Amino acid sequence: MSVLSRSFSTARTCTVLFLFSILASCGGGGGGGGGGDGGETVVFPDVYNYSLGVDALDPFTISSYNVQDTGITLGTLGPLTGTYAMESGEWSMDAGSLVNVRNVQWHAPDDTFTITVTDELVGTIGDKPDTGSFQVSGGSTPIIVAITAQGVTLNGAAYTWDAYLSLYADSGEDLWKREGALAGLIITLIQEEVAFSADTLRLIETSKATLEIPQDLVNDGSTFPGTPPASLPATGKRTLSWNHAGGDTAVGPGDNFSWSFDWFWSDDPANDIDYLNNGEISLLGLLEYKDEGASEVLITDMGFLPDGASAGGVFYDGFMVMVTEEVSPGVIIINSDDSLVYDGGYSIVFSED
Repeated sequence: MSVLSRSFSTARTCTVLFLFSILASCGGGGGGGGGGDGGETVVFPDVYNYSLGVDALDPFTISSYNVQDTGITLGTLGPLTGTYAMESGEWSMDAGSLVNVRNVQWHAPDDTFTITVTDELVGTIGDKPDTGSFQVSGGSTPIIVAITAQGVTLNGAAYTWDAYLSLYADSGEDLWKREGALAGLIITLIQEEVAFSADTLRLIETSKATLEIPQDLVNDGSTFPGTPPASLPATGKRTLSWNHAGGDTAVGPGDNFSWSFDWFWSDDPANDIDYLNNGEISLLGLLEYKDEGASEVLITDMGFLPDGASAGGVFYDGFMVMVTEEVSPGVIIINSDDSLVYDGGYSIVFSED
């Protein structure tokens, strides 16, 4: 079993949606919101349509923290589309959405393949999809993954979700089965990024008055019990900054932002496996359309995307996703073999129904 196989499988299945979980404390639920820059209540539609496209020049890539020359790279010819409800976390991915995948550790023809949604995928953030199907083509074996009440079928063979996803890390399995499982992990990853982007945009929209002071939004992470691993600070930080141009005093369309994670640890007391994050995420080219009333501001469209010659999107730069494990009460270690690095990015837009 390769390091990347083990690490990607661990990071996707032990605690789903690590980025969404560490941002969950930042904003309120969708449909409501915080105060706007003029004291108005910021309101979000119950459901947004989303459109996500992977950047062609700097595609989204996941690599092993420990081993060089590893990487799973995503690409899109057209955008991935669907719906996302900020209050409930319910999501869908439209039939016809597709994503191209390259795994540099595998050999042709299985190193590159395409995931195509054949029946609309529907689910809730933090859980597995409820309904839908997708196909995997381009490798040595055509694959159909259909979601059932008990889990999935992989070319007709029934699996529980855990058994299905664990196929990816099992080097003793047929490569086409591992490819089919990787496709399921990629679907989970995409929905994680949709939720992360939506939550970040909500935070920006409800925190304009603070950002325009200007003042960064800073949050402490969880505090390591006892002695932190590897001489890390006992408590890390995450910081959202408005990278405003000189003289600019108002957050608005076209603006750039950044997340800085300084050994930020998010502890879920219910799990022994958690995540320690370190690195930068650039959020370029804010898209914003709104309907302003007397006391409310409805955000009808929002996102990060290019504008003419200006770069736009969500971009990771050597962002480390370190897996921690509580091996005994109060003793935390870092499993570097199970840790990942994110690079590259995507553009994303949320629009009112």
